Amino acid sequence: MYTPPQPHHIGILPPLLVREEDRPLVFAEAQALRSNPLLAQSLESIGGIRWFLPPRFAAACGAPARGEVRAIADDNRCAILPQQRVDLSGQGFVLSVKGVGTRSDLYGDGPMTEQTAARMRGVPARAGEPLPELESPWVTSEEWFGSSAYGAQGLPNTDGSLALSALASPDDPSDVCGFRICPSVAVVALPEEAADFAAQHWWLRRFDGPAVQELRLVPSNVRVYFGGSVSAGNDPMEVIAATAQLSSLPLEERILRMLASGVAATTVLCRTLRPAGRGDLGEEHGLFEGPGWVGMDYRDVWLDKDAVIAPDGTLYFADLEGLEPVRLPTPGWVHKVQREQFGRTCYELFYAVTRLWGAAMELEGQPVRWAQWRQTLAGLLPMALQDDPIARTEWEGQRLWLLLHPPGLLGETVRVPLLDLPVHPPSVAAALQGATGPAIAGAAAGMLGPDLIQGGGH
Repeated sequence: MYTPPQPHHIGILPPLLVREEDRPLVFAEAQALRSNPLLAQSLESIGGIRWFLPPRFAAACGAPARGEVRAIADDNRCAILPQQRVDLSGQGFVLSVKGVGTRSDLYGDGPMTEQTAARMRGVPARAGEPLPELESPWVTSEEWFGSSAYGAQGLPNTDGSLALSALASPDDPSDVCGFRICPSVAVVALPEEAADFAAQHWWLRRFDGPAVQELRLVPSNVRVYFGGSVSAGNDPMEVIAATAQLSSLPLEERILRMLASGVAATTVLCRTLRPAGRGDLGEEHGLFEGPGWVGMDYRDVWLDKDAVIAPDGTLYFADLEGLEPVRLPTPGWVHKVQREQFGRTCYELFYAVTRLWGAAMELEGQPVRWAQWRQTLAGLLPMALQDDPIARTEWEGQRLWLLLHPPGLLGETVRVPLLDLPVHPPSVAAALQGATGPAIAGAAAGMLGPDLIQGGGH
């Protein structure tokens, strides 16, 4: 049975929250429609089960709010409550609520406003009382991607999030066989007043299901490329500085953990693979008969916008509803789909670590040399995967291969091309022959500069 690794640092790392943009919310106690039993003991730390709404929307619909809480904006329909904190396996998480109203006018070119909402429900502005054109997040009933109401969440999505969260280790609800997740805590129904009012607002197509909210835990609001105010792709120097303030790990160690967690995210199919059972995907449609396997694959989600970066560099995947089970009839299909999954997602991982490395080189006044960077990765990748429960690396000529041993497919090894070098330099070969962290750190110091690989903080 898989046991999550012990924290690699002393104490608890705080959540990484940068460029905090206030987005106040009102709230009241609510009943959970569904919940994650692995996090039942954490409910008190997040203030219990509550719904949260934008103040002006709540006032317009007459929702019985019991108070107001400070929150910070996170993408379009989410907000983070930094005071509501849970610690999991050495990392601090904060409460994130998905479905607190859209900030964007879906068919406009600006923010959502009360005037837009009034026009949607056919209510003219009163003479002498014009509604403000300032941003006013709103919950609507417009269908979004077929699975939720725009500005809220939907049960098809939350059921998927909870199903994936249930695969985590009881010892660490954020760890699915090395794949780090932002676990779903509970699903909350909107108050009746809010649900009825939201049903009056749509542009073209209405969502038939109930509008709900998802309570989840996140360690950060820093994304890989977009979807947040700060990302490794757009703001690499700011990310280097922000993570160094919270983690004493040197930059090279933070990149190692980004690589380790990123490779796990690109191989989630093998990490969740299990023998198919009666009633699994495809059985009811007669698509598969006899043995087969079921694992998780990405749909409409990507690492660049749907994963966040913790202070130690670890990537945690946030939008779990976009991972869906796929049924594969033969081992050959497992190999094929896993290679495709890695091919679709590895670019975002390598882009993030390359941007961070490039920023470090820029601070040293050095240009990016791809030959050096390839050699550095050739040493770092095997080190990053030393403790991985299912993955190893192997050189074959000038190519570094990723070897996956899915626990649900005993005896099979899935091979994925990982990195190619023009030659197999002796320096890289030495790094792969039992090199330790300090040895790799010394090599990195030669490329990044000793000052840049030093962290700070506690």
